[in-house]
Amino acid sequence: ATFLSMIVYLIQAHKDVNQLNKLISLLVSKNSKIFVHLDKKWDLDLSILNKAIYVVEPRIDVTWGDWSQVEASLISLKMIEKEVPNYNHVVFISGQDFPLYSNETIQQYLKPNTDYIHFQEISKTGWACESRFEAFHYHGHSLLLKFGYVILNKLGVKRKMPNNLKPFGGAGWWCLTQSTIKAILNYIEKNPQLIRFFKTTQCPDELFFQTVICNSRLSSTLVNNHMRFIKFIEGKSNPEILTINDLDSLFLAKAIFARKMDTELSDELIKAIIQNWQLKSDMIK
Repeated sequence: ATFLSMIVYLIQAHKDVNQLNKLISLLVSKNSKIFVHLDKKWDLDLSILNKAIYVVEPRIDVTWGDWSQVEASLISLKMIEKEVPNYNHVVFISGQDFPLYSNETIQQYLKPNTDYIHFQEISKTGWACESRFEAFHYHGHSLLLKFGYVILNKLGVKRKMPNNLKPFGGAGWWCLTQSTIKAILNYIEKNPQLIRFFKTTQCPDELFFQTVICNSRLSSTLVNNHMRFIKFIEGKSNPEILTINDLDSLFLAKAIFARKMDTELSDELIKAIIQNWQLKSDMIK
């Protein structure tokens, strides 16, 4: 039997309203709800946004590499829980992502009671980025605090994860079930020290969700794949903009979304993906 249930798309958007509206129009269906967190810095006339969405409030001024990225996600998840009593997955994407399949196919792709998130344990042998949380990374404006943290780092003070949590990290995009999201929100409510800790880490959006989920009873439901096609070039920290030259690679990827797209540079690719939706939905079954 075909499994179809409510899917919630959570979009974090910073720019390009035309691209955002196009993305929204492709995700709208009777089995989907769409929540958009708009960066507070983005001076946008909300009336030009597709009316099918929920705009997340309050809007957060999102800065790359700091806690505001996670804060915006958590505010969004709390709003989703309030507005949508039952859903199967929250699919977390950026405004520069693009679906590789139609809505119905994505819903069939995501198995019930299964979380899709890229994760690895942070250790000396694997993904060695302990400095992201062992040292203090301060993103605020208080010179006194900044100076204090510099001194602590100079003295070689090393921080440990609270609650004896094992540190995990991975890509910042994921597809999580409602039970997992409820468990995350419940855990942070009972453990406010976790948020205090992560506020002074580097790129917490690539650590926070992985660490909470992988230390919990839920880890048996995890698929270690965030279902995104993202193209990195060695030595560069940002993903490449995808173009029509990436079309073949997209077909081979086990992914439901591709990023990053750009209105002009990716125009041909976007048209080709939409043309291939029907063909691909037959391939995936």
